[in-house]
Amino acid sequence: MDLSLVVPAYNEASTLRQNLALLEKVASQVTDSFEIIVTEDGCTDETAKIAADVSNNCSKVTHLHSDHRLGKGLALKRALKASKGQVLVFMDADLSTSLDHLHDVVKLVENGCDVVIGSRHVKGSYVRRPLSRAIASRAYNLLVKLLFRDNVSDHQCGFKGFNHQALKGVIDEVTENGFLFDTDLIVRMKQKGLRIIEIPVKWTEPEDRIPKFNLLADGIRMGLKLVKLRFKTWTDTNRKIA
Repeated sequence: MDLSLVVPAYNEASTLRQNLALLEKVASQVTDSFEIIVTEDGCTDETAKIAADVSNNCSKVTHLHSDHRLGKGLALKRALKASKGQVLVFMDADLSTSLDHLHDVVKLVENGCDVVIGSRHVKGSYVRRPLSRAIASRAYNLLVKLLFRDNVSDHQCGFKGFNHQALKGVIDEVTENGFLFDTDLIVRMKQKGLRIIEIPVKWTEPEDRIPKFNLLADGIRMGLKLVKLRFKTWTDTNRKIA
């Protein structure tokens, strides 16, 4: 199979059906050989029911369900391991990143890139989101750069493409299953010398999905988690060398 599209979904009932239909339409313009994997866990709305219904009526869509909340990391790991595509792309269920970029991501991976990151923080990107969230995102990525020196501008944008074999060689090493999953994955792929590039994207945060973020309290919490992750990756690297 050419392409696997992975969509983690948690309480996305209001838009999931129409977004999956749009995703299928756009994917079919890229290749006829694709699958869409919806991985949802512990939803308290109708997301699971909608995902199952779409899957039952569309051969391109697979639904992975968990009664219990797994967290973004575990939900994605489960889907990534089940995927069959030579190129794998995962994206947020709300499609906050424009699907206009899908074709470019797939072609870049096919032409030799191991990881293609949709970035909100490189020249040419267009971002619409609340100022507090924009500041928090900039601060987070600056801290990651300082700690890991990986020169990646946007670790957390939910639109990334991978060479399946390259991803397969790293995914089991990732220990973070929550918010830091993307960062942990990118850092470990960077440490292995894999080819990673960022492309500018058009990204709009839906108004009804803006989470509450306390710049001070949540910022300190995320900073401590990043320091812990830095120590963990350093320890893992030195253990392998020894």
